[in-house]
Parts: sequence; C-alpha cells; structure tokens
Amino acid sequence: VHYPSVKRAIPYGVKALLAAVAAQDAKILFLWRRDLVGRFDSELNFRLNRGLPHDTFDRVTRNQCIADFNMQQDSARRVMRLLKAAGCQKPRRVDYEDIVSDPAVMADIYAWLGVPDDGTRLPQKKVNTGPAAPSVSGLLSASELARYRNVKCPR
Repeated sequence: VHYPSVKRAIPYGVKALLAAVAAQDAKILFLWRRDLVGRFDSELNFRLNRGLPHDTFDRVTRNQCIADFNMQQDSARRVMRLLKAAGCQKPRRVDYEDIVSDPAVMADIYAWLGVPDDGTRLPQKKVNTGPAAPSVSGLLSASELARYRNVKCPR
C-alpha cells in the first residue's frame, strides 16, 4: 500500500480494510524480499519486458537505488504500524528467498495457516542461461551490496 495509486484503488480505504481484517482475527503473512538489490533488478527487468525504454538501467543512479531500498524498508515499517494500530494479529514474516530455496518453508506456512499442504510451491529460482540481465549492482560499493543484499524485515 506504499504506492499512492494503489491506496486510491482500494475503494473502501485502508483503515476500513484493516478494521475488517482485525475483526476477523485473520492470520497475516508478510512476505519480505531481503535481497533489495535483487528486488530492484527484478522490478526493472519486469518493467523492461513491459515496455520501459531499454536504456532504463543506464539512467538509474546510485541515489535512486538507495532511495528505493529505503522506501522498501519504510513501507514495511508503515504496514507493520498500520496493522498494529488496527489491532490485527502480529504478522508472520517470511522471506521470499527462503520460500524459493527451501520447500519446507511452504509446508510450515500451510501448517501455520491450518490448511492442507497440497504441494504447491513457488518455482525455484531460474538459472539464467541467456545473456546476463541488467543489474544496478555496478552502481553500488562492495559494502553497500553486502548491506542491501541481506536486509532483515523491518519491525
């Protein structure tokens, strides 16, 4: 809900939605992508495949990368605050990287939700056999890469 257009697209408002979730005492699963560099690369590649100009990566700056990484963390903190203020159950935080690398994580999620495990899993990360996908990693120092490739989900 960190994008204003998404917030406007929810006709009944975020507060009403959260109140309904809290009233039902619903379990909330918060999916976090701890590799913020990989997340940003994925987003840009996704957008490139849907019509962004092919020089998009060439125009991205280091400061835009850092701003995106900070926005992701700020958005997670904002969602956590909204859920808490609405009286929702504390969300269960799960890292995307764990879901795609360890099938047991999905089994644990099914058990936590109290639903039968039908074997559905996210596909394992694909190995790119074609040309290397563009990456913003060249814009960042080694210490920044280390920092932003393994970010814990904000509380």
